[in-house]
Amino acid sequence: MKALRIKVFQKAAMKHPFARFEKNLYLRGALSLLFAILVFFLPKLFQLSVIWVFAAYAFVEAILSIQAAFHLQAFYRRWWILLLDGFASLLVALLFISFPQMAIWSLYVVLVVWVMLKSLSCVDWGMKLAHFVKQGKDLIILGFLGLLIALLMALQPETGLQLLISMVGIAAFIWGVALLLLAVKIHQFEQKIIQALLPRTKKMSKGKGKKK
Repeated sequence: MKALRIKVFQKAAMKHPFARFEKNLYLRGALSLLFAILVFFLPKLFQLSVIWVFAAYAFVEAILSIQAAFHLQAFYRRWWILLLDGFASLLVALLFISFPQMAIWSLYVVLVVWVMLKSLSCVDWGMKLAHFVKQGKDLIILGFLGLLIALLMALQPETGLQLLISMVGIAAFIWGVALLLLAVKIHQFEQKIIQALLPRTKKMSKGKGKKK
């Protein structure tokens, strides 16, 4: 009888949103760990997948921009800018697919420049805020650290690229483990609720039996 009650509660628990969320967490955690393993053991495949995803995005963006240009031709004077934007995106997609190795390094250069600009901006804002708040000095320090990282990435591109890929893999691994641990915690919480409710159902069933 106890086993039957447990099964009933388990079926009820499976329909609860918590249970669906638990399955979602298990799936996402497993996918994150799989992604991390692929990044660590097949870095070249990871690089190619990034290029293909970006190329697919650029291709879709190109089609949409060209379509929008022709639709707005009668209403928008500078419709040709959208058309040029579309053809430029299409050219980028074709170049990325045709020359993936060059595409990887071009993305790396863009990333280094982006880190450098963000760091300079951080230093600039820090110097402005330093006169008013203490956190301004923290921003200056972070900005200089960012500039140092950008400089190291520029001077050692091979090492920088490998480090960047490793960081992505580590982040994915940590995220996957965290999701799986959260799923286990939710499962344990559900089991505690089931065990806590079992004595109550026993008392309720005994009470009904006495009334009869």
